Amino acid sequence: MNADPEQESREERLGVVGQAAQLMLTHGSTTSGTVQVVEDLSRRLEVPVRLLPEWDGSVLASPDGRLHRRLIGSPTGVHMGVVVNAMAQLRAQPKPSARELSRRLEDAASTPAYPLPIFALACITGACSLAAIFGARLPVSYVLVAVAAGLGAVIRRWLGGRGVGPIGQAFAAALLAGLAGALTVHLGTASDARLVAVCPAMVLVPGPHLLNGMLDLAARRITLGWARLVFGTLIVVGISIGLLLGLALGGAQLPVHAAGRSVAWWIDVPAAAAAAASYPVYFSLQARYIPHAVLAGAAAHAVRWVLLGPVGAGVVVGDFIACLVAGLVVAPVVLTRHVPFAGIGFAAVVALVPGVFVFRTVAGLMDLVTGPSQDLLLSVTTDAATAALSLAAMTLGLLTAHGLAVRLRPRRLRARS
Repeated sequence: MNADPEQESREERLGVVGQAAQLMLTHGSTTSGTVQVVEDLSRRLEVPVRLLPEWDGSVLASPDGRLHRRLIGSPTGVHMGVVVNAMAQLRAQPKPSARELSRRLEDAASTPAYPLPIFALACITGACSLAAIFGARLPVSYVLVAVAAGLGAVIRRWLGGRGVGPIGQAFAAALLAGLAGALTVHLGTASDARLVAVCPAMVLVPGPHLLNGMLDLAARRITLGWARLVFGTLIVVGISIGLLLGLALGGAQLPVHAAGRSVAWWIDVPAAAAAAASYPVYFSLQARYIPHAVLAGAAAHAVRWVLLGPVGAGVVVGDFIACLVAGLVVAPVVLTRHVPFAGIGFAAVVALVPGVFVFRTVAGLMDLVTGPSQDLLLSVTTDAATAALSLAAMTLGLLTAHGLAVRLRPRRLRARS
C-alpha cells in the first residue's frame, strides 16, 4: 500500500515518525543512526522534524524549534532484532503510507528473542570461550562455568518475565557465578576459582549501553552519553556486587593480585570466534549476522595476539588496533545492511573487554575499607586505570573504523549510513 502522504492527516504522519524513533531508541539502536533514519522518514512523509534524543523521553521538533511532541521511553533495552526489522521497514518504500508503516513497525516490535534453550546455550559457549581465552586449565572448571552461565541465563529470563530490570537480573546471575567460583575453591581447584567466577559474569557486561554511550559522547551528545554510561555502570556495579557476594557466601574472595595466563594462538583465536558467535544471541540479533561477528572477532584476536606476543606492544595499543581491525571488518555490513553498530561491533570485540580488571577494582575497593594498605591502593589504582584505558582504546578503535568506513563508502551509501 503506497498511499499519498497528503491523504493522511499530519498527526498520523507525525505519529508514525514518533513510533519509529521510540522503537529504535528503546531497543538499543545508536543515537546517530536513529536520528538519520527518523529525520529521513519525516521528510519522505512531508512532515520534516528534528529528533532531539534524551534519556527520559525524546522530542520531535519542527525545523523552527517549535515542540511537536514528546516521546515516552528510555534507551534501557537491547533487542537488535527489533531494530534491524524496524530499519528494514523504514527504508523499504520511498514514499510510504503512514498507516501501513505503523502496522509494519508494530510487527517489527513483536520480533521474538531467541528461545531460552538457545539463549542458555549461547551463555554457556560464551562463558566457556572466555575461560579458554583467560587460561582455564581444568575440566571441572569448564563444567562449573557452563553450569553457572546456563543457570544464570534461566534466572535472567525468569526474572525478566516478572518485571525485574537489567540490574536485578545481572545481580542474580552474577551471584550464581560467585557461588560457583567459591565451590571451585572447596573442590581443591582454587587456581581456576577467579575464572570460574568471572567468566559467567563477563557475559552479563552491558556492552551496547557502554558503547552507545561512548558513541554519543563522541558525537557531542553529552547528556545522553553520560546517562547511557551511568546506566551501564550501574549494571556493572550490580554484577560486581553479586559476584563478590556469591564468593563471600561460599567462603572465598576474588584475588586482587591474581596474575593472568597467556594461551597459544590456536586456542585464543578460535575461542574468540566462539565468543563472538554467542553474543549476537544475547542481543537478539538475527542469525545471518553471526558469521560477520565471528570473522571480526577472530581477526581482532589474531592481530592482538601478535601485537602482545611477538611484537611486544602494550595492552592498550593491542586493544586499540584489534578493535580497529574488527571495526573495519564489520563496518561495511553495518553501513550497507543497516545493522546496529553496537550489536555486531560489540559482539566482535567482547572478549577484549577488561571485565576482570573491573571486578578486581571493585573487590580491591571493598578490601580497602576493611584493611587499607599502600600495596592494595596501588593494585586498585592500576586495575582501574587499566580498565579505563582499555575501554577507551577499544571505543576509539571502533569509532575510528566506523568513521573511516563512512568516509570511504561511495557518496550514495554515505548519505544513508
